[in-house]
Order: sequence, then C-alpha cells, then structure tokens
Amino acid sequence: MSLGLPEFGSRGPEDEARGIWRVVQIAGFAALAYALAMAATEGMAASSAERSMEKARAEVATLAQSAEAAKRTLLKSADLLVAASSVESSPARVVAELKDDKMLQDPAPLPWREAELEYLKNALGIKGHGLI
Repeated sequence: MSLGLPEFGSRGPEDEARGIWRVVQIAGFAALAYALAMAATEGMAASSAERSMEKARAEVATLAQSAEAAKRTLLKSADLLVAASSVESSPARVVAELKDDKMLQDPAPLPWREAELEYLKNALGIKGHGLI
C-alpha cells in the first residue's frame, strides 16, 4: 500500500533531472574553485612584483646617492683638476673663469690707494712720508 506516495529510497522520474543538476552544481563549484585559485595566484604574483619594484627603486636611489657623492669628491680632487685643465684652455678663458668665481681681485696698487694713504696720514697727524 503506497497511497500514491513513493516508497522510501525508491527512485522516481525526477532523479534523472536531479543527477544532471548535481553535475551542473559540481562543475560550477569546480569552476569557482579554479577561479579563486587563479585569483590568489595572480594576487601573489602582483604582490611579489610590487615588492620587487620597491626593492629596485631603493637600490636605484642608493646607487644615485653613491654616484652623486663620488661626483662631488671627484670635482674637489686636485689631481682631477690638473688632469681636466688641458692645453686647450686659453689663459684668457682661465682668467675669466677665475674672475667669475671671484677668485681673482684687481691688481695692486689701486688708483685711489695714494689718496687713501694721504687722508690717513693727515687724519692721524703723521708728519713726513709716514715711514719710521
């Protein structure tokens, strides 16, 4: 006596549709697991690439600082200055560069120096030419 109800554990006509649905679910879960694994792999690769870029940037900055320090040291080196001053440099060019760097002054005696000494001699009351 079944009273129209399926017996416990019996297979009905819907079992075939359920089997197909179950296969679709399993395939969906497998695709989701694959997508998650790929996303995790890509994320780790991007993170690793970013760390590598930061490390490379730091190394480049360190090398640039070292190069700048070496350049400053070389520019202060007397040996390099002697080696760099070649026969091609004309004396006029050298004098012009030294004047631009304010390393040369007007030659003595300056035209107003005699007038300055005469003023000081009179102001201090020194008689004669001022020599002891």
